Amino acid sequence: MNKEEKRQFILSLTRNVVERIIAEKLDKMPGEWDEYELLLYTKDQFSQLTMGTMTRKRKKAYNNALITRGL
Repeated sequence: MNKEEKRQFILSLTRNVVERIIAEKLDKMPGEWDEYELLLYTKDQFSQLTMGTMTRKRKKAYNNALITRGL
């Protein structure tokens, strides 16, 4: 992917997850939730909705890139 394709992918993914949370889950959330619970819930939703499978080799390369590039 080139830089613009990466940008579009990230924007689309983020938009889809946020829109799903707002459309399907907002009314079910407890009224006492504040930014802490909402942040954790949003993180969990991203994790659940974006799970993919990576080979061990690809996951290792990914983790290496996080460390070496300071991501």
